[in-house]
Amino acid sequence: KEANNPLFSFLQPSSDPEHVFYRWRVYAFCQNDGYDSWRTKPFQMVVPGGRWWIPPPIDDERARAEEETKRRKEIDLERKMRERKKLAEKKDYMTGRQLEHAKLGHTVTVSGSAGE
Repeated sequence: KEANNPLFSFLQPSSDPEHVFYRWRVYAFCQNDGYDSWRTKPFQMVVPGGRWWIPPPIDDERARAEEETKRRKEIDLERKMRERKKLAEKKDYMTGRQLEHAKLGHTVTVSGSAGE
């Protein structure tokens, strides 16, 4: 549909630097590389026999900052998952206790005390 639109000409196969950069960037994002950090080791997109790609140099400071932010987000996510697991276990325990009281004919009030 946009094949003749000059704004999208960089998508057409060519050796144009913008097209080469676009292909590399899409591939890098698919490999979970970030905006400011990526693999710098030469690689082949198509194996065997594909052409070798050499990624551009990296800004070490920006890459370090991005990796640190990513690490903090992972730690925070792990902490939240542990908290949710504890809450789920507590809920299961409380539900189990309430079921036990119900089997014995007791009622459980909001405060957790049982009555006859």
